[in-house]
Amino acid sequence: MDKNTTVISVASGKGGVGKSNFSLNLSLSIAEQGKPTALFDADLSLGNASLLIGSNPQKTILNLIEDDVTINDIIFKSKRYQNFFLIPAGTGITKLTNLTDKDKKILTNKINEFKSKIEFLIIDTAAGASDEVVHFIEMSDILIVVIIPEITSIKDAYGLLKILKEKGIVKKTYIVINKAKSKTQVINIFDKFEETVKKFLEIDVELLGPIPYNNKIPEAVNNQTPILYYEPEGSTSTLFRQYANLLINNKIANKDMVGFLSNLFLGNNTQEDQHKQEKLEETNLDNSILATIEQNIEKIINEVNHIHKTLKINLRRDNISKSKQDYFSDFQVGHELIFVEKDSYFVSSKILGWDFGNYIFVKINNNLLNLLENLSHITARYSYQDKLIEFKTHLLHKPTDFDEIVIFSYPKRYIEISLRGSKRYSVNLGAILMVNNNACKGKIIDLNLNGALIESEIPLSIGDIVKLSFVLPDGKLIENIICKVKNIRNSERYGVSFETISPLAHKRLNDFFDVYDKITGGKGSLAETKKTAGNFENISPMDLVQVLSISNKTCLFEMFGNDNLGKIYFEKGSVVHAECQNSKGIEAFYNLMEIEEGEFNIVDIPAESIPTKTIAKATNQLLLDAAFLIDTKRNIKNKD
Repeated sequence: MDKNTTVISVASGKGGVGKSNFSLNLSLSIAEQGKPTALFDADLSLGNASLLIGSNPQKTILNLIEDDVTINDIIFKSKRYQNFFLIPAGTGITKLTNLTDKDKKILTNKINEFKSKIEFLIIDTAAGASDEVVHFIEMSDILIVVIIPEITSIKDAYGLLKILKEKGIVKKTYIVINKAKSKTQVINIFDKFEETVKKFLEIDVELLGPIPYNNKIPEAVNNQTPILYYEPEGSTSTLFRQYANLLINNKIANKDMVGFLSNLFLGNNTQEDQHKQEKLEETNLDNSILATIEQNIEKIINEVNHIHKTLKINLRRDNISKSKQDYFSDFQVGHELIFVEKDSYFVSSKILGWDFGNYIFVKINNNLLNLLENLSHITARYSYQDKLIEFKTHLLHKPTDFDEIVIFSYPKRYIEISLRGSKRYSVNLGAILMVNNNACKGKIIDLNLNGALIESEIPLSIGDIVKLSFVLPDGKLIENIICKVKNIRNSERYGVSFETISPLAHKRLNDFFDVYDKITGGKGSLAETKKTAGNFENISPMDLVQVLSISNKTCLFEMFGNDNLGKIYFEKGSVVHAECQNSKGIEAFYNLMEIEEGEFNIVDIPAESIPTKTIAKATNQLLLDAAFLIDTKRNIKNKD
């Protein structure tokens, strides 16, 4: 491109984020300020920019490639849109989905011939990271990535930048958050996205700004009129002109710009309602993004391969049988290892992997770093099934602030303790804590009839009395259990004993644990009967999937609802395939998670009976995405 022509690609990881609408209105806003601007609809076979502007092109990109025509022969111009040119794509033209290198060269050269007439070229790419999308981004000066406040959109945007980085394509990159509902939501989404891409991809991104949700935009689309002209004095149009001005002057505002524009988000809500909504969004986003990052342990390990390039995560049982049996052999990746100091202070961290008999890899956190600062040997505990092992371990290298993992010696000698009635049940439930008449939010990590491991927003001390209330996964309310803090795991986690518990709460806990044991082990369990049957009266499909994931079983989960029925296959606790009446794979899994009434069977099956794997996502991530999709559908239904 001519050095006087600024080329901007607008991209997104997934479709349906409003990218084409953004590209069109940004182009018109730049043209409105006297800068000749062309919008190249580069979604070559499914272009819709011409539809958004109400034009019906007679010639498209296909004519540019196959016929002896120039850009001038296919562009759309209008007196209404001064200084604006549209290079239209085709619609439903199969050939444009697979351009040859020769086609790409012809297309690039002919667009390049047009450069002397324009100052800005905006390329509206297709969603995703196809070869064509990568090609257009590579020829750009600036990349704008459009995301919306959905986990899938954020993840796919990260995936797009990762693919570009792997191909050596790193551009000046700006982020636009479309359909934003609040200032807090915008700041939180961008902060977490920026932190993730900087840490794992070593890419710098900047916030161009938000496009707040505006119900006038769908009206403008239906009227085939850009929002800039449909509502010229509206707040959305004002924003587009602001962004155009920033790009023209090559001056991007920092995050304070969102504060300056915060009144755009208020709409019809009161400030009090807005504040509550922002707090709720902030909590939901924190939980969702952190959960997504935590489930991606493999990425973390790959990023720290300078410590050890050949980490062995999966240990085969036949290798264990050939090794000395005085080594412990039942570690699980992702489970917690507890480090003990003086039997009252505990620090937990996740196991990332191990080399049998040699060493264990554990994820570093600040509490662990502090504990190990003056220690080389330490006691560690690990719970599995209904047992607990305790062993001495020592550091194999001194961790630094830059390390992501720490390496400990593998236990050869250990003490095994039967927990029996003290088995802990992993639940991860939100909770309300009353401490000295002050209420705060917390979380229950695991529990049994005698106590729990909890997280608290308020710092606690050994001996403190806490009143605990929470809702079990089966929907039953547990209120006002009187607890005493017995030990401190870290600055947020505490072990508590139940001092006073009501008969009703005791019964509800017992009932839930019975269902849990029937699935994961214990008397009358799946391990003995090979089949468990029940209904969804007291437990949901999502709860059952979570429990089966923890159980590490290879089994078939059959569901029979009023409107749907299907199967989910587990291999060693991981969802690998799903099918229902009308779909297979991830789509079937999401459909089955919506069943609210009906019955289920859980049956042990041999590994060879599992169909071809169609689901590769981690089970916790599947549940997270399913919860989001279900909530979205409910919100739409409620609005209707």
